[in-house]
Amino acid sequence: MNTPQRKQNRKLFTISFLTIIVIFSIAACTSIPVKETKPSATEETTQAEEIQQTLITFTVNVPANTPADDTVLISVLDEVTGLALNAVHYPMEKVDNHQYKIQLPFKVGSVIKYRYSRQGNMLSEEHTYMGEPVRYRMILVNSPAQINDIVSRWTDTPPEEGTGRVSGVVTNADTGQPLPGILIAFGGIQTFTDANGAFSLYGLPPGTQNLVAYAIDGSYQPYQQGALVAVNSNTPVQISLDPATFVDVAFLVKVPPDMVPAVPLRLAGNLYQLGNTFSNLSGGINGLVDRMPVLSPLPDGRYGIMLSLPVGTEIKYKYTLGDGFWNAEQQVNQPFVIRSFIVSDSSTVIEDEIYSFNTSDFAPITFDITVPELTPVDEQIYIQFNPYGWTEPIPMWKIGERRWAYILNSPLQTMEKFGVRFCRQGQCGYADDYRTIGDYTSGKIIHPQQDPITIQDTIETWAWLEDTGKFKIPNEPKVTQRPNFVQAIELQPRYQADWGPILPRTFEHIASLGTNTVIFSPNWTFAENTFPTLSSHPENSMNWLELTSAIQQAQAKNLNVAIKLTPQFPTNPEDWWINAPRDFSWWVTWFDQYEAFILHHAKLAEMYQVNMLIIGSDTVTPALPNGKLADGTSSNAPPDAEKRWEDLLNKIQKVYSGKIIWDISYPNGLQSPPAFLEHVDQLYLQFDAALADDKDASINQLRDSATIILENEVLPFWLSWTPKVPSQTNNLTNTISTKEPILFAVSYPSADGGITGCLEDPVSECIKPQDLNFPAPDFPLIALDLEEQADVYHALLTVINRYNWIGGFVSQGYYPPAILQDKSTSIHGKPAETILEYWFHRINP
Repeated sequence: MNTPQRKQNRKLFTISFLTIIVIFSIAACTSIPVKETKPSATEETTQAEEIQQTLITFTVNVPANTPADDTVLISVLDEVTGLALNAVHYPMEKVDNHQYKIQLPFKVGSVIKYRYSRQGNMLSEEHTYMGEPVRYRMILVNSPAQINDIVSRWTDTPPEEGTGRVSGVVTNADTGQPLPGILIAFGGIQTFTDANGAFSLYGLPPGTQNLVAYAIDGSYQPYQQGALVAVNSNTPVQISLDPATFVDVAFLVKVPPDMVPAVPLRLAGNLYQLGNTFSNLSGGINGLVDRMPVLSPLPDGRYGIMLSLPVGTEIKYKYTLGDGFWNAEQQVNQPFVIRSFIVSDSSTVIEDEIYSFNTSDFAPITFDITVPELTPVDEQIYIQFNPYGWTEPIPMWKIGERRWAYILNSPLQTMEKFGVRFCRQGQCGYADDYRTIGDYTSGKIIHPQQDPITIQDTIETWAWLEDTGKFKIPNEPKVTQRPNFVQAIELQPRYQADWGPILPRTFEHIASLGTNTVIFSPNWTFAENTFPTLSSHPENSMNWLELTSAIQQAQAKNLNVAIKLTPQFPTNPEDWWINAPRDFSWWVTWFDQYEAFILHHAKLAEMYQVNMLIIGSDTVTPALPNGKLADGTSSNAPPDAEKRWEDLLNKIQKVYSGKIIWDISYPNGLQSPPAFLEHVDQLYLQFDAALADDKDASINQLRDSATIILENEVLPFWLSWTPKVPSQTNNLTNTISTKEPILFAVSYPSADGGITGCLEDPVSECIKPQDLNFPAPDFPLIALDLEEQADVYHALLTVINRYNWIGGFVSQGYYPPAILQDKSTSIHGKPAETILEYWFHRINP
């Protein structure tokens, strides 16, 4: 079929689809000329901005084990499209067996993100000394410059011995105050400054390299300097950043004539507020659709938006009906257009024209689906594509009570086929169409064609969602009111960037349950155990902007906030501890890292009026005085461990005025509590004990078992705890004390046998209930049992309501984004949530 005929078919197709989408109104659009691409094959300068370029010379030293015949490449990266999706690779000139160089032109004022690779029989990317892939290096282009870099290792080579460290503090140049959440890039490693503006980078190869400090929202002017690293030494760095001035920038854009009206047109860009997550999302994507600004249709047929942007910052952006990769604007022979400009010091109007969202010979593909009746009315449906691996889900367009649609335009020319699937709330892999559940499905395979395709489908049922009917509260017992009772929900520590836009609605929902407190668990992770660095990973932990925003959103719903600080581990924590060196220098590093983790959040908690700070947990038991490993042997904790913990508590109290609470588990934590617990304000008891030998035990049996445990073991422990405030006690069920009552945190899965403390599985002798803490755990031989979870919640709430020495009830493992009636410990959308709501509205109404 010839090209004009294909275009006519597409036009007819678009018109026919408009008759389906009755909610869309037709807007007039004018034809748009092709823009000249000036800076490079993929970058377009906005309007008539004069381009001033300068030359940057890159010199890189590669490891001695680099094969002499391989080509060394420098890759200039595109973070708006996706770091893995639109890189431009330049072969470098070989100086000698260990050094390569290249000279490249860049626009003055730009921020370049790049990394090195090696092309032999296969492509090998550069890695850090610790074995992690280099995300990118950064340079600020201000004038001609010589950049010196050092590659620590390649994908397929071991590291060379001898590394150093860089540490420092970033402050506000005007006030001298520390700046948290500033991205630091040096030597192929990235980190963020903590609440004190401090940072440390370990495992750096010796030599001089470029250091960049960058505010991800542009609130401070970026900074760079060279820093010399010496083996087994620390290089101190002091950085002051100038605050940025923000001005209004209006974007006005003409859209193609064939664009479907009322479809959300987004602006994807390189700053946090333009959707950039500064993390690696699925399939090489870096931008989050739901955080990209949406333009509004204007009476003249154009679209527009007003944004406040930082003066002097380079803005890289594109327009899209999807994300930076799918359904993004295109030019002739340019599947990935990138626009850019430097924000001037006065308000500006940017006028753009989108040539097309599809310049290929492949016609658009329409997806028109009908969802089940039981789909929650307030949930958004998403579509996810799999060209080489699943990319980030994209929201579909609602066209009826149960109908959703999406038109895929591009980049169809880059793939022969791709998979597709649908999910709720963007939680693909968990809240899926039942036919394509999980990480390993390829989805429904689609082959792009030259003629329009319409895929009509009906989803019969969603994974982990069923009609449970109206759950009836057993017996509806009488409830004793407790005015100061803490009614809390603890969110799962497993965080994803796509939670952010969903959290305000989550807080509104959990507040409606009668909850008065929400608990966040920032997910910092220890690196490999030979050198225990503890840091946040953007892929699974909130950055400073995300966490502080979430705290304020919860407080806006009149919820108190607690932060629970439990370090995570790259492997099983028990094995991690056993395999660690645990010698004197190792313990010094461990305590330094843990202290930085705690004090960072303590200061954040004070700044944002967080009510409680919860520290401790089973995972740090080996670091306690006379600590033990999982196999019962000594952890070789240092002789001064007691003092180290006391010093840490004293340091917390100097920066944080709220409650300091110790996280302790039943039964292990009750057996030999450390003496320093006298310095904490309250105890947080994690409870997932076996309450029955029979997985079919009744509520009465569960209640009786809980009563025995609480009265015979937990209460005596609480009475023996001597906090800073003197106390006195009376009888068992009506204790009167000046000491703070226990917070009772519950974690039971909705799986058959969770109440026994050991779920039966033929492959594993015993699966612990906490192994089901995360969404959609895949244990196919363990049966889903929503009623069992509801029964144990009802039994425990009935028991603790008797005792005023228990001052709060916490539901752990809450999964915020979507209702999942899975086997996990989350109660979201399950009968146990109905139980919790019943009690919370009566204990502390």
